[in-house]
Amino acid sequence: MSNTRRSKQGSPFRQERFASSSALRKGLLANLVAKRCEVLSSAEDRELVFFLAELSLRNGFAVHRSCNLFNQWVWDSTGKPNEAPFERVARELIEFWPERVAKRAKSARNEIAVYLPRLCLDPRIEMERASVKSFVGLIGALREYQARFQTAALSRITKTSVSEIIFEALDFALAQRGIVLVEGAYRSGKSISAQAWCQSHLGCGRYVSLSSSTDSGTFFRDIARSVGVACSLKLKAVEMRARIEETLRAQQLLLCIDEADFIWPVSTDVRAAPERVVWLMTALVNQGVAVALIGSRNFTRLQRNVEKRCPLFGLEQFHGRVRLRKTLPDSLSQDDLFAIARLLLPHADKPTQMLLVGYTLDAKGRVSALENIAKRASFFASKQNRAVCFEDVEAAMREAGYEFPDERVRSKSGPVLRRGSLAAAPPSLCNQSAPPRSRGTDLRLSSG
Repeated sequence: MSNTRRSKQGSPFRQERFASSSALRKGLLANLVAKRCEVLSSAEDRELVFFLAELSLRNGFAVHRSCNLFNQWVWDSTGKPNEAPFERVARELIEFWPERVAKRAKSARNEIAVYLPRLCLDPRIEMERASVKSFVGLIGALREYQARFQTAALSRITKTSVSEIIFEALDFALAQRGIVLVEGAYRSGKSISAQAWCQSHLGCGRYVSLSSSTDSGTFFRDIARSVGVACSLKLKAVEMRARIEETLRAQQLLLCIDEADFIWPVSTDVRAAPERVVWLMTALVNQGVAVALIGSRNFTRLQRNVEKRCPLFGLEQFHGRVRLRKTLPDSLSQDDLFAIARLLLPHADKPTQMLLVGYTLDAKGRVSALENIAKRASFFASKQNRAVCFEDVEAAMREAGYEFPDERVRSKSGPVLRRGSLAAAPPSLCNQSAPPRSRGTDLRLSSG
């Protein structure tokens, strides 16, 4: 058989030949992992396998491919520059539990890294008997590793009224199946809360943020990338859809759809039902797959538009599959804002945090305004290799266009705080007790 993968000396340069390089190796395909999970009777075993399959798609050096507010890994590590995901898992298992190593650490690391893909794909391997010679209690260590990953993911956000509602709704969706709908205002923390929940439930949930594109290829490619099945540009929408359905049905994964407004068509065709909504209902929900929809206030408006202009589609079919409908608060409380401020600036003192919260109460960007000022202030402090101080936040606010009372005629002024004086702050802020100081850690928070 002729080999066309090699080029002759002096032949034209072909850039696509680098696409098959081992440096660009991909992780495990979720639809193949789903076939392996069909022979596993224990839900815990299936969740562990899907957790490992998701880790195989990460590289640790960029943001997550679908949960873009999170890094690929939820904790930092000093690994090799091009360390493969399962090589990293094997190394960290040995670092976390060195007492389990039966032979040399290097041989144990190599053996575990080779064995993990087989554990996720080979249906002949029984989970209770899965083991390697150089590491004692592999399955038990992997379960502890999974629990540690979950705890680390949850530690990257702070508890707010929005996150509590979303977490409770997703827990209910996973337990009861059907559709769960959560609607809320923009920039209130919806996306980061949904992503944090999915990051802490990698064995049973996947997060996808829809784009505004109206073609079916982009829609299914977004979901395929999140689920972990093939999503090549050469694949047609119907091919990706079949792989998505096969994977979600096999493991009964929860599909969390952010920017859910885009499941409704912007321009309604009176002769056709909304394809994306019908697919979610018939191909997923009817087959026992839980679907969580995270949308804005526009979700209901677009839904009513379809109900009014498309008589061929009975919207009662959609309402009948919605098991829970939640509405998020229009704004976060001061306690929530203080909690976020402490998470973003853990070393800042009380006046600095109060200044940041006071600015946020008057800003249009809601939580994102708080985050932007905190990140800009952190940048100022990092240039001088010190912790964030009051003056850094003040400088960031001025740069954002905020004018303090001593710099303009105060005809209309927002919450203001000057060091040493709380007279200019809102009464509710003046009565705040000192928030507890949290220990410094490298955490990330974004708004939804």
